[in-house]
Amino acid sequence: MLYTQLKFAIRNLWRNKFYSMINIGGLAVGIAVSMLILVFVGHELSFDRFHKNADNIYRVKVTFKFGEQEMQGTGMSAYMGPALKESTAGVKDYVRMFTSFNEKLTFKSDADHIFTKNDLYSPTLATSKVFSFFSR
Repeated sequence: MLYTQLKFAIRNLWRNKFYSMINIGGLAVGIAVSMLILVFVGHELSFDRFHKNADNIYRVKVTFKFGEQEMQGTGMSAYMGPALKESTAGVKDYVRMFTSFNEKLTFKSDADHIFTKNDLYSPTLATSKVFSFFSR
């Protein structure tokens, strides 16, 4: 019975080549897009999940407008943290961090493992509350 159904399906595919190609192509594209969405969502949800208060830690982004041009970024005044804590009921505390993109940090564990990294947040450029926010 399975043999006859398989033979019937193959005959139907050969008889209607154009529609079979559209259906198989659509199925392949649908599966590929679904897998890409799944990988993207899994990647986005994997960041900083090791912190004990990860659900309560947020990063503030701002939008700057210069005439008609609009830019987004995370750099803002040092008074933004205290102002947000005072004016917004949901903000319990804040920590300020600064990164220098011109500075290169070199890490060396032994002679074979040396690497240089830009754009790292340095603990010397953060407020002392940084260790109460982020777990190790």
